[in-house]
Amino acid sequence: ITKLIGRSGTRILKAFADDSVIAPKGTYEVTRIVIQLEDGLGNICRNAHDVINVTCENGLAVIGPNPVALVGGSIGVYLRTTGKKGRVSAIVTSGDCPPITLDFLIE
Repeated sequence: ITKLIGRSGTRILKAFADDSVIAPKGTYEVTRIVIQLEDGLGNICRNAHDVINVTCENGLAVIGPNPVALVGGSIGVYLRTTGKKGRVSAIVTSGDCPPITLDFLIE
């Protein structure tokens, strides 16, 4: 007998950034965010191919296509600085999942 802790029908969008403080050493600097879709038990939804949109504030820009689709339940998206300094955010959205805000400090 197995007891499930959590809700197996729940879908949870998660996003993690490699860096929260970005210090450009030349013309710009790049950081990566990893986006995953998990079920209520914490497992990556390997068959998920949901469309992900990343919206950046002035100071950051997405490198490559936007929106993107999950591949095997996760994807990495690269962000670059645009020359402005200060606190900025990137917002990750997908379908019916609540948006995720990632905060960065550009030095």
